[in-house]
Amino acid sequence: MIRTTCLLTFLMASPLAAADAWTAFHDRCLIPMSNITPPVLDGLEGAGSRWTDPSGAWDLTLTLDRDELIQCSVTTSAPAPLDGFWTWASDAEAEMTFQALPRTELPDTAVAGLESHEWREPRLHVLAEQKKGLTRFTAEDTALEARSPMTRGNSDA
Repeated sequence: MIRTTCLLTFLMASPLAAADAWTAFHDRCLIPMSNITPPVLDGLEGAGSRWTDPSGAWDLTLTLDRDELIQCSVTTSAPAPLDGFWTWASDAEAEMTFQALPRTELPDTAVAGLESHEWREPRLHVLAEQKKGLTRFTAEDTALEARSPMTRGNSDA
């Protein structure tokens, strides 16, 4: 699979400015991708696959596969609170629109995520990652349902 992705350049930003990262991700990436519409780039500086908030608090990065959007991320260069993510995740699980993915805990890295549940194809993964002073929120089309069982690692096919 051919993937075109942008090399992220993390900008210096204050922790207070980074606090808006969840809201930016929710409004600019998560809601549009949930509705299978383009991300919201209004008011951002940049072009192509990398866009920056004018305050420098966060970057929005798009990942394309054969000119089709498969991932939208908002990344900060300062730790951002995850309160908004956890509130959204709790509500999404209660509404049974998303289900939790296994958490990953590695040295200097923590990743939590959810996967859309039965209402959207391709399935959507929503991830929150904290790693070495940065925070990244990602919405990604998985296309798992379009891959063969062998591609997914299922040997029962």
